[in-house]
Amino acid sequence: QILRDAAAGLNALHEADAVHRDVKPSNLLLDGNGRAVIADMGLAQVGGGGNTSRDSRAGSLAPPHPGTPNYMSPEHSNGNEPLSPSADVYSLGCVAFEMLTGKLWKTERRRVREVRESRPDTPDWLNSLVTRMLKQAPGIEYDDANDPNKRYIDCQAMLMVMDEVDSVAQAEAAQAERIRKEQEAAEAKRKAEAKQAERIRKEQEAAEAKRKAEAKQAERIRKEQEAVEAKRKAEAKQAERIRKEQEAVEAKRKAEVEQAERIRKEQEAAEAKRKAEVEQAERIRKEREATKAKRKAEAEQAERIIADAHYKAENIIAEAKREAEAEQAERIRKEREVAEAKRKAETEQVERIRSVKRYSRVRQAIGIMAIGIGSIWGISRLMLPPTPPLTPTSSPRLTITAAATNTRVPATPTAVPATFTPAPTKSAADWYKSGDDFFDKRDYDRAIADYSKAIELNPNNPDYWNNRGVSYHEKKDYDRAITDYNKAIELKPNNPLYWLNRGNSYWWNKDYDRAIADYSKAIELNPNNPGYWW
Repeated sequence: QILRDAAAGLNALHEADAVHRDVKPSNLLLDGNGRAVIADMGLAQVGGGGNTSRDSRAGSLAPPHPGTPNYMSPEHSNGNEPLSPSADVYSLGCVAFEMLTGKLWKTERRRVREVRESRPDTPDWLNSLVTRMLKQAPGIEYDDANDPNKRYIDCQAMLMVMDEVDSVAQAEAAQAERIRKEQEAAEAKRKAEAKQAERIRKEQEAAEAKRKAEAKQAERIRKEQEAVEAKRKAEAKQAERIRKEQEAVEAKRKAEVEQAERIRKEQEAAEAKRKAEVEQAERIRKEREATKAKRKAEAEQAERIIADAHYKAENIIAEAKREAEAEQAERIRKEREVAEAKRKAETEQVERIRSVKRYSRVRQAIGIMAIGIGSIWGISRLMLPPTPPLTPTSSPRLTITAAATNTRVPATPTAVPATFTPAPTKSAADWYKSGDDFFDKRDYDRAIADYSKAIELNPNNPDYWNNRGVSYHEKKDYDRAITDYNKAIELKPNNPLYWLNRGNSYWWNKDYDRAIADYSKAIELNPNNPGYWW
């Protein structure tokens, strides 16, 4: 309001063709109504001619453009030309800046460009107004009124901007008043509805009280009738109790007779069961003796076949034994000279294969022996007792389907070649097959050791990792099992069996969220397997 009053006073002065030239805080006075007025016209420029001005109080000549330096516009302090009303606009802007920030614009103008940088809570319209009042370039022509880089040409332009702000503020106030009245009307309507609801509630309470009184009277009558009925029932109950006591004595006597009969029948059933078990044990013993005799006969036949093959092989091996021993000694000497074991082993294997090809008779003899050994191995497998079935656990997961039991990937059987190349050490496939054999015998520690050796020789085969994980699972070491399944999945992520096995280990580890995620992946890879869904 002070800014508006001062602008209105200066506008009146400008309309009288005068420029105040000394607008500063001490020359703005407040009257009894709090209105700001312009004081001290002693330095006012009257008219616009010449480089001198006339003192309005004394009428004598004064130095060009006097005033207070802290509030002078650039053209006021540096020029000798007559000043325009825009110079008073600049001085009033300095006063406005000082009122808002408590600082002089002359000392702050090199550090800040607008009022908001010194006082962030300044409204947008006021910040824009004061910032334009403090522009270095004065507004002189009417075309400058639309140039944001120049000062307002006079205070009339400022008043127009403030009037526009007041119009917007008044519109917003009217809008707020309308909203307030709508809210009051809504509140009055809500109170009326609440009052009506309260009246209805009281009427309902009165009706409920009347209903309860009637119900209470009916209840009293009902209780009287029940008392009469209860007395009658008590008499009947006493008569019934006497009858039941007599029946109980008779029932007890009959129960003792029945119990004695039941004990006799149980003893007879136990004797019959014992005889049946003895008969079954004898039958099983005879079956096992028959199986053993059959396997023994097959083993004897296999021994005869092997003896014949061995006799034929000895004649061929005798001729090549010296050359094979010399070759073996040469191979051992070369192995000790190798600096890099893996590269040397591969090179030696190639060399060994090339050397063995020169000795066809040796290969034929060893092939015959391999066929005989394979026959013995097959017959010995038949002679071994059958592997007992897994004992089902108490968990319902293992009593319905085998999907809940982790599944190994069986070693791929390798046919015995017609020729045989001797090797100094086992290959990864050999260790893998050996681990399977130990697993079948439920020797999980040895199975894990052999699978680990296979992994050491060939860490990129996911089946090795999977089968070692299954062995850890059977030992209930679920964390290590999960680690091996992770490696198998990393090497071959599209095999649903690996995801199923890891899900089972998570399940037994009670990590059901991860188990569900792995089962879902197995289903995604093979949705036609009902075990995965189960």
